[in-house]
Amino acid sequence: MLYLYSIIILSVWIIYGIIRFRQKSTVTLSGEMANAIFNENLRIKNGNYGMSPVDNINYSEYRNENHLENPISNSTDLQIKHIIDEYCESQSKLDIRRSITLDGIYTLFTYAKRSVVFSLRLKKTEFLQSAISSLMMIEVDRCDYRDLMVALAFTRYSAEILDFKLKEFIEIHEGDIDQSTNSYFDRFINKISPNVSLQDLAGYHPVEFNTGLGFVSTNYEKYFPDNPLHQILYDISNIICRDEYCGSSISIAGQVPRVWLSSENDKKFNSYSNDLNGCASMHAKLEKDMENILSIYILEFSNADSPELMLNGINTRASNRFARMIIVKKNILCIVVGRATVVGKKDYESNDTLQRFKKPILNVLDGI
Repeated sequence: MLYLYSIIILSVWIIYGIIRFRQKSTVTLSGEMANAIFNENLRIKNGNYGMSPVDNINYSEYRNENHLENPISNSTDLQIKHIIDEYCESQSKLDIRRSITLDGIYTLFTYAKRSVVFSLRLKKTEFLQSAISSLMMIEVDRCDYRDLMVALAFTRYSAEILDFKLKEFIEIHEGDIDQSTNSYFDRFINKISPNVSLQDLAGYHPVEFNTGLGFVSTNYEKYFPDNPLHQILYDISNIICRDEYCGSSISIAGQVPRVWLSSENDKKFNSYSNDLNGCASMHAKLEKDMENILSIYILEFSNADSPELMLNGINTRASNRFARMIIVKKNILCIVVGRATVVGKKDYESNDTLQRFKKPILNVLDGI
């Protein structure tokens, strides 16, 4: 009887583990992306396409090349620019567009946004023109159209600052654009009010780093801190990436998941949310095990007492589900979390190992 009871308990735990694994591992596609993948598979099935010029050309996640805080021009940019120049001169634009894979489309999106940053930093419209031309190579039916609209929002932002005639440029090159894609160009240029901000259109905010202008994701939320939280996190990310992590990405105007505030997932943060000026976060992957992630949240409060009060309200006992360290400096609260993203995977960090980041982070916070 005891043996049978043990088997039942073990079976329940196995089933629970499978359910948790599926919950954590399942990726839900948006309807737009599901349609894009369907159309991409249809293109492949029909077989009426040549070799993609963008094949095997990718931006490195390890070197943060997909992020817009501080892009640095590299050989990948030059390769893609050469491909775009050839496209603009080609008499077979339809064949080139049809040959570009779904992955290649998203490489072009990254190129376009990086080129916008370079256009603004260097005040050169040729980078902007190349960004727009890269988007003309895209077949919108094989991507999420919202990603095209985000990229177009970046080009419009640059065009306004550089006094570049975006509408006229697109009209001149209208024949270079896929018909479905062109309808989105037209919608963007003629039907979206010029008063709509980049933050509202793309969910990004232009910020000045000590390296120059960059863009940080805002998650479409407001962000009005007194301190440059983006720069603070950028400096911290450089420290993290000199350790064992890579691919750090910075977002502003987000929120701290409640689970990180307490091992019991308490909700004491509510009473302090009205005093919050802004929140910024970064997430980096462990280079030798990409399923372990380090997350850092920086919260700024208008009242200097709020971080300490909030800290006192948080359950500070060590959690057995993730590693956490909390730092308070003036009106800033910093939460550092290390955890594995897959159920059953061992966490690389512990509460003790996270302490190696405390002094470097405090040194950064001392500068505010």
